[in-house]
Amino acid sequence: MTGIVRVLAAGFAAALLTAPPASAAAPKTIFDHIDDAWAFGEIQLSPPLRFRDGAVFTYGGRVTRLMAARRGEPRNLTLVSELRDGETEDFFADLGPFIAPIALLPQHSYWRDNLPKTPLHQVLGGRRNVFHGDALDEARRLLAPFAEAASDRSAARWPAEIVAVAEALGAESDVIRDDAVRYLSRHRHLGRHFPNEAVAPLVAFLESDTDIDKRVGLVEACASAQVAQLADAMARLADREDAVGAAAMSYLIAIDRAPATEALLERSRSDSVAVRAAAGRALAARG
Repeated sequence: MTGIVRVLAAGFAAALLTAPPASAAAPKTIFDHIDDAWAFGEIQLSPPLRFRDGAVFTYGGRVTRLMAARRGEPRNLTLVSELRDGETEDFFADLGPFIAPIALLPQHSYWRDNLPKTPLHQVLGGRRNVFHGDALDEARRLLAPFAEAASDRSAARWPAEIVAVAEALGAESDVIRDDAVRYLSRHRHLGRHFPNEAVAPLVAFLESDTDIDKRVGLVEACASAQVAQLADAMARLADREDAVGAAAMSYLIAIDRAPATEALLERSRSDSVAVRAAAGRALAARG
């Protein structure tokens, strides 16, 4: 088997191994839930009332800092929560202030049986989207700019949202950081509205030691969306001897900025299988 054939074979194998499986619609991110929320902001709850033999709790509450709302300026809510199997104390009991997206429960929800005859609410996306304690300040700092951008229903919202989510890639919170990756990776307007202000935080994420699969996936999404503003940064990243370097090389190929043939031949001898595969695909396409 010749050298170039080995390179091409490695490329095809890598493509097969990394092909995503067919799946149902991806779950919503915290950013999607902010956009959908009846209200999003900082919330303080009162002591609860208990129903259904103590398994269901209702909390009177107030939105002390409203960051976004679908309409108006909602402030008061009645939050419903239920004990999970094995729990003896409710999650929201003595929780203190928290930030979360809130939804209005349907009028015919089973929650309403034997509960107060008042509008009832829940946290969109469940407990993973409740930020409290040490996570409160970071959630306030990183999610408030997105909430503000999402409240703008003009075309100006798209670049502002992308910048806000790109900044969230640096979050310490796994929920915020991972959801930022997923949100950007499937953003419908990423290529058309990607602003220069989002380049630095996105590249900082790609250069971090965060899960390499997430970083590679984001590079691939940017390549698919033809985000040309990242070309110079990707040219630097393409020198890396890892899967991020390979993905950056594929990005350059996708936007017609592929390295010279000599450089690709050199990369085809890399110690990294992913880099060799990307170089092999580029050489094969060049014919």
